Amino acid sequence: MSYTRDSTAFAAFGAAGQSSAGAIAALSSTFPVGEKFFMTAVRHYRNGAPAPLREQIDDFVYQESMHTREHVFFNRQARDAGYDIAPCEDRAARTIAWARARWRR
Repeated sequence: MSYTRDSTAFAAFGAAGQSSAGAIAALSSTFPVGEKFFMTAVRHYRNGAPAPLREQIDDFVYQESMHTREHVFFNRQARDAGYDIAPCEDRAARTIAWARARWRR
């Protein structure tokens, strides 16, 4: 699958198969909040890690932040194409909030 930032990309993607596009949009909607949680969890251990691992953690966090940015853009295109991904985003946010509360105990 090829994905570009062209404003018509999602519309063409959706035309290829509504159920597939809906499934991808639903999955993508969970990534921004999930990746943020994952980056926070990894960053939590950064200062206690050996220097080579700290460098890898920094690279990982940068990579995930770029990946999150792309999902945010993709999700905006999905909403603009008429997909209601808010329930998926809300469910992901509630799940992460639950996990975060358990992690801090």
